[in-house]
Amino acid sequence: MQGHPSCYRLFRAACALSLLAASLAASAGVKAQDAGASASQQSTDDSRTTGARAHFQEGLRLADQGKWAEAAEAFRLALDLRATPGIRYNLAAALVELGRHREAAEQLDALERDISTTAELRQQSDELKARVEPQIGRVTIRVTGDTSVRVRLDNRDLDPSEIGVALPIEPGDHAVVATRDGEVVARQQATVRVREQSDVQLDVAPAAEAVARGGEGGPPAEHVEPDDDGGSGGWIFWAAAGAAAVAIAAAVLIISVSGEEDPVEGNFQPGVLVWE
Repeated sequence: MQGHPSCYRLFRAACALSLLAASLAASAGVKAQDAGASASQQSTDDSRTTGARAHFQEGLRLADQGKWAEAAEAFRLALDLRATPGIRYNLAAALVELGRHREAAEQLDALERDISTTAELRQQSDELKARVEPQIGRVTIRVTGDTSVRVRLDNRDLDPSEIGVALPIEPGDHAVVATRDGEVVARQQATVRVREQSDVQLDVAPAAEAVARGGEGGPPAEHVEPDDDGGSGGWIFWAAAGAAAVAIAAAVLIISVSGEEDPVEGNFQPGVLVWE
């Protein structure tokens, strides 16, 4: 890396020692696969692996030349095909060299959540994160009321799994908006400073149709016309409607949305791809 010329060489050298063992482990895993696995699925996996390898090796070549923007793009293409910790780490390292600290922190956060990340790579990730954290802030966004709304941070739609999580963010002013059916229903402004944690809460009123259902989640009540003769049938209808209105006014429907992404495991080692 720029300013750290030995980093990538040491990273590759350490991984080269484990090349044979990793290759053997990958071969054993292939042989142990279910005999009923389809040939087409295997072919697709092989194609993705081949493509990831090509992009990853191109990223390493570009990184050696100090072409960090091109290297980051190559690592990102590899990550799209095979989301493994080794690729994610190198993408984060390239982003750090470009001064894109928030994006780098996002990749390092994902690396830490990946259960397939080795202890050695976690340690290197911590070291890289120590360079990133002094350059960014964190913001935690919470939603109360109707949690089914879509939340946008500046120009990026947040995944439900990101709500309530301390997200890395560049210092400065940021817009947090909640929308429902394309309509803005809540808005807050957040000012984030370096190394500081900011909290934003969006209070969203429940949707009108949810209230109309009385918070029960069922279909709306069927409309009934009163008797034309103004007899007792009409009186009973309007008395019942008045009671229902009181119940409806006190009802609130809260829909909880959560997301959890499973880590994707691969046969990549930190800083290098292992291929059979």
